[in-house]
Amino acid sequence: MNNQPTKQMGKTKADLQRRGKIIAKELMAGTGQTDALIKAGYSRSYAEHYPQDILQHPVIQKTFTHYLEQSGLDDKTLADKINTLCNAQETKFLTVKGELVERSVPALTIQADMVKHVTKLKGYVTDKTSVSAPGIEELLEELRLKRERD
Repeated sequence: MNNQPTKQMGKTKADLQRRGKIIAKELMAGTGQTDALIKAGYSRSYAEHYPQDILQHPVIQKTFTHYLEQSGLDDKTLADKINTLCNAQETKFLTVKGELVERSVPALTIQADMVKHVTKLKGYVTDKTSVSAPGIEELLEELRLKRERD
């Protein structure tokens, strides 16, 4: 037996498109996922427990993609931004032999967050605590070695 609620995602395609536009606009404005879904008309309970059902609906996906592209966030722009953040650097200041030294080092927190987000986008994250991403261990090892060299 299916444990998911029978609540409709939207009564019509136009309603789903309207909700998709609201969700995209809210997320781009920095609203959290649950609050964005609530503002689009979903109940708090449904938004908290079944956000992927909503966000992965084909009409919502198509509307969301269209709205992002209209806002100048096409696939190439997003890929470029993701790539930049996956290779983010930060400046550290330290004292070496009494002199202040400036050094550019990998921004590992930013890089790790981007890896987490990308693995979610690609569908590698299977639950809140596990990642099944081919090559992730190699990527993390490469980041560790680079950090040691710098």
